[in-house]
Amino acid sequence: MGVINAHDIKPGMVLEKDLILSNGRRLLPRGAVIEEKHLRIFKAWGVTEAAIANVSREAAESDALSTLEPLALQYAASLCELYFPVHVEEQPALQEIKRLTVLTIARRIMLGENPPRPAVVCTDDGPAELHPGETDPRHVAASQVELASFPEICQLIREVANDPRASSTRLAEIISRDTSLCANLLRLVNSPLYGFPNKVDSIPRAVTLIGTRELCTLTYGVVAVRFFRGIPSTYLDMLRFWKHAAACGVFARILASFIGGMDEERAFVAGLLHDIGRLVLVSKYPVASARALAKAQSQNLPLHETELEIFGFHHARVGSHLLKAWHFPDSLRDMVSFHHEPLKAHTVQEAAMLHLADVLSVSMDLATGGAPRPVPQLEPGAWEAVGLPISVLEAAYGQFDRQFKEVLSVLMNNEA
Repeated sequence: MGVINAHDIKPGMVLEKDLILSNGRRLLPRGAVIEEKHLRIFKAWGVTEAAIANVSREAAESDALSTLEPLALQYAASLCELYFPVHVEEQPALQEIKRLTVLTIARRIMLGENPPRPAVVCTDDGPAELHPGETDPRHVAASQVELASFPEICQLIREVANDPRASSTRLAEIISRDTSLCANLLRLVNSPLYGFPNKVDSIPRAVTLIGTRELCTLTYGVVAVRFFRGIPSTYLDMLRFWKHAAACGVFARILASFIGGMDEERAFVAGLLHDIGRLVLVSKYPVASARALAKAQSQNLPLHETELEIFGFHHARVGSHLLKAWHFPDSLRDMVSFHHEPLKAHTVQEAAMLHLADVLSVSMDLATGGAPRPVPQLEPGAWEAVGLPISVLEAAYGQFDRQFKEVLSVLMNNEA
């Protein structure tokens, strides 16, 4: 008997124990024979694992490997050895992320997709344009006049969100003034991110289904992304940046869905904007930012550590101060500010969840053939703070693809 991932459960297997949902409800009794309909029910209820008679977890994972071509598997494993930290066995969650990344790369190779290639290391060929005294992330976030005020539509939406007497009709009326914003929000609401059975064809309907506060949060994220679309790409691959942001947002929302009481829209927007401080740094200090990236790549270090050496602070702090100036919710800013140091956050579980989503999105960057970069370690205590079973990781990988493509498409077509 073994507790195995839902992805590895097959028709004909037999439950060794009652299958109990997180709300205490018994979904299936001990001894039940798994059928195809049960697998669909598992997905609908978010079941990530079950105790199966006469099948060990190791045997189920070995069976999954047996379906892959040895050469594809060998290439995927060797690539992950390059980009994952050593001694991942000391962190079972990171070890599982590595296993899932190997499987994903191998499967993509077998589908005829181009395998990921080792990244070209960024070069540093100029002096950093730092000046004495510019070692304060608040100063950096506030120093650019154009970043001082958020677009007017978000000011109006914030007033609605903070007014308990305001109606959902008022929110819908404000959003509908901006046809592009309206279209992008409806695309997100109709995407696999939500999975509504029927098309949502109006903002009032979206407010009804998602909620006023939740749609306000989603709107903030979409407008913030649009605000930064015009940054020159000389020093930063913007497509790669937004791919990573979209991946982190999707993973954050998936993880939040497994944590009772966590706001999924806030998690999604925090994921989208977790690295927004990098855009501020690149915009103000392009050469110094390139130097930090070059050092991170050449020495296989996390970018926020090399930023700390060069700037005296890192992008997460800059992003937090920017979001504060824009009056984003404190809980969302806290997640962004501490996504590299989650145990220092005011709400540790939310920051740890975003930290985990960031690690997952870097691993997915590697798996999907983008220019790969080192997968960071999970911060000590972060996995325990999230409080989820390891089987959730495979469920998150399984849900990722169908949500990610549409979210990225919305972001890249998010025009004013």
